[in-house]
Amino acid sequence: MCRSERGKNWLGPWLILTSCSSLRRFGLKPWLGPLWPHDSPFPWPEGFVGGACAAQLELLRLSLSTSVAKPEGVSSDISPAIIKRFEFSDANMKALEYERHVAGGGIPTRDQFHDWFNGLVWLTYPRTKLAINHLHVNDGFTEHFKQRSPLRDAITLWDESGAVLLTSDPSLESALREHDWQHVFIGLRAQWGENILPFCFGHGLLDAMRNPHKGLCAKVKVVQADQALLDKVLNPLAISSVLDGVFLSIVQQLRSPRDLNPLPVMGVPGWFEENRAPGFYDDEAVFRKKPTRRASL
Repeated sequence: MCRSERGKNWLGPWLILTSCSSLRRFGLKPWLGPLWPHDSPFPWPEGFVGGACAAQLELLRLSLSTSVAKPEGVSSDISPAIIKRFEFSDANMKALEYERHVAGGGIPTRDQFHDWFNGLVWLTYPRTKLAINHLHVNDGFTEHFKQRSPLRDAITLWDESGAVLLTSDPSLESALREHDWQHVFIGLRAQWGENILPFCFGHGLLDAMRNPHKGLCAKVKVVQADQALLDKVLNPLAISSVLDGVFLSIVQQLRSPRDLNPLPVMGVPGWFEENRAPGFYDDEAVFRKKPTRRASL
């Protein structure tokens, strides 16, 4: 196994779940977190056809229903065993139509990696995904003129592009809010993987990370974490349930897109070799200054 001590390897908790050989074999990346443990009975797919995406997710769902019990001290009121089944669909559903279908039946799944990652997130963070579905459906009944509310805009952004930064550093949140990228990525560089732990949630973001580009941004929330929480997410048996609770809390607090901050993901220390190059963070087309609001006339 590779080194997995916290603070000594930027891969952080992912290396607790998988070996270096597994990463090379399947081309897996650290931002996948606990979505695909190395002992999965299924190989990482190369593509899908004929409903294979829904079929494989359904096999994963059934396999999780017979997995070992959750570790002591970790609570979860929803088991993957009761997640709605994945069903193949190539229907062109509108957003709210899709959410209402999920609420009343299965999870429509196309033969696309976008839907594959959506399924993995459902299996790993079921409480959060159920909460998102309920919020969409319940808030949808109050919409006027067929426009999404600020709440639905926020949870859509989170569902597609969300990520969390767990940290014990009090300066990170304000620096991120102010777009102080020099402090976020250079001043705090030694903290990443030790006192700043990044985890992706958004399935659209995860899909895009298969072929990332410098301008790709996550929509993030900073969560102040004590040592106990940081230790829990480094426990391979507890990480999924603990993160599910963190993500659920974020969703319950969202009110509008302004509650989320952009984070250029290729800037995350250790995730990409490119950001080691001198001047990488000087590109203001990517690491933009905080926009200033125009005064009302």
